[in-house]
Amino acid sequence: MSDTRIILNAINEIGNSKECAFRVTNWLQENKINEKNKSHCLLGLEDLGYKPSINYPKVVEYNNEILKFSTCGFESSTKKEVFNRMQFNTATKVCCPICNENRFEGNTESDFYQELVSSETLEMYYEFQDGFENWENEKETLINCPKCKNSSLVENYIYEPKMYFSNLAFYFWNWAELKFDFITELEEKIGFKMNNSFERI
Repeated sequence: MSDTRIILNAINEIGNSKECAFRVTNWLQENKINEKNKSHCLLGLEDLGYKPSINYPKVVEYNNEILKFSTCGFESSTKKEVFNRMQFNTATKVCCPICNENRFEGNTESDFYQELVSSETLEMYYEFQDGFENWENEKETLINCPKCKNSSLVENYIYEPKMYFSNLAFYFWNWAELKFDFITELEEKIGFKMNNSFERI
């Protein structure tokens, strides 16, 4: 059986990500949603996270008896990361932030799956992928638009489905669907909206 994770990430890069991560972690522990001590409950054998505690059932839509999973923990991250990046694997709409030209106009998801895209499209695809890596590693990437002849930072392009260049995320491993009220209260603790996504590993 594969593992899943719910990700709540900030929509943009923020200046106080470590403070926000600490605040949310403390809040979860004080309300006995998570345990106070770290343990081996994440996907990596050496990674430590916080197991769910007695009030876990109050914040999810159904009780999936989460402690039966060896991977069941909560963790926070304040490193730079491009979220929803898997959606870029079949890039069909990435628009220049200046002239709104779609750099992948005419491409379809099936073209990518069937390896029917042109060499020029693949080259552009890898240019963006390199840009994502650079952004996560504190390096600037400017990508030129052939229509308006302007260069824009990779994080300023308009992606559909939307991607998020951020430095704050909370991961809930194998948790059941989170209740709307719980997410809303978490957002109130840090003062801004979070993107909610689901991944199967």
